[in-house]
This record gives sequence, structure tokens and C-alpha cells, in this order.
Amino acid sequence: MMQFIQQWKHQHRHIECFVFSHAEKLMLKTLDETDEELQPRKESYPSEDTLLTVCSELIKNFPSLNPYVQKLLGTFVKPTTAVDWSSKIFPTVRNTKFNEMEYQIPVDDGLDCLEEVLAALRQHKVATFFPLEFRFVKGDDIWISPFYQQDSISISVHQYHKQDPRLIFDIVEPIFQKYKGRPHWGKMHSMTSMQLRSLYPKWDDFLRLRQQLDPEHKFLNPYLEQLFLG
Repeated sequence: MMQFIQQWKHQHRHIECFVFSHAEKLMLKTLDETDEELQPRKESYPSEDTLLTVCSELIKNFPSLNPYVQKLLGTFVKPTTAVDWSSKIFPTVRNTKFNEMEYQIPVDDGLDCLEEVLAALRQHKVATFFPLEFRFVKGDDIWISPFYQQDSISISVHQYHKQDPRLIFDIVEPIFQKYKGRPHWGKMHSMTSMQLRSLYPKWDDFLRLRQQLDPEHKFLNPYLEQLFLG
């Protein structure tokens, strides 16, 4: 499937892919503008969210079943099409709790990084049912945006909330950093101020402006103090 991803990217306004480490197929979500009549999303039974919870509980208790359960996924998830307003199409109900790490990889290296992450998860036999999620994101001009002056592939790794996320994050984070990935600010990562400075050309400019606008550090919490002042 990987050879088709670049093709899909140019055929659709948005694409989002979900890849399971042990499955031969990926789940592809495409989004395009249309003038077609509304065709609201129909809830499947069992719902994808219910399947995610049940399978995550199963893998937590019986890790060795993970490759087999992932390969059976296609039996339950079928292609669907919906036409609706963007506020109804973009969000996805996700009641299953999880911890998440997400890095933004330079677009030319993103698929190589994804392949390496998948290989590492298989090699270490990581027991997580959650798929890796990845999407293409256009660069911007915001100083400490993970997409600053950089078109990127965003890769997210999840772990069920009843399982230790470090077991998987400690494996994949060095790979993300090897490819000069930038972490999502609202998700788990271990990068330090020194590491981040090398990834953001405007890092020091941002710190000076932040200090100028907030000299008494009223908008800093302990984590941000360590990150920006440490």
C-alpha cells in the first residue's frame, strides 16, 4: 500500500491513514469538498470505538494474540462514504482512553520513518492494538509550530490507557528524533530545550519575545518553566 500513498495525497484534499503493525492492509480516510446532497455518516455495529475498546482489553490480557486480531480487523471494518458539513465529517468519536505521542517528520523522510517505526514495533513485539496514524500537513510560518517552514508527515503512536505507554514510546521516540521530528506540544515527549533549539530556527527569538511579554512568568507552569527557562 505504501507505494500508493503519494498518489492518494495528490488525488484528495485531505488523507489520513491508519496502519496496524501486524496487518497487511491499512485504513484510509479521504476528505474532499463536494456539492453532493447530504448523506450523514451511519453508525456501524459494533462501532469502531467499541471494537477498539474490546480489542485493546483483549490484547492487554493476551498480548500474543495481537498479530492475529489485527489481521482479522478487515472482517469488521467496511468501506463507508458520508457527505456532510466539515464540522460533522472531521471529528471522530473516541471514547476509548489512551496515551499518545506524535511527531512531525519532514515530508521527504516521513514514509521511511513510518516503515522503520512499524518494523521496530514488530521486532519488539509491542502489545498495542492501536494503529499508527499518519497524515500530510502543509508547512506554516509560526515560530514554534511543529510545521514551521516545513511540509510534514505527522505520525501518531497510541497506547491503551491501562498499559504502560513508555514501553512503546521509548522504542519509537528515538526513531522520530533520528529523522529530526518535532513533537506535538500537547502530547507526550521527552525532548529538552537544548534539543528543541536545534529544530526550531526561531527558538531563541521566541524565548526573548516570551520574556518581553511575560516578564513575571505568569503564563508559565512548572513544565513550561523547565522547557523555556531551564
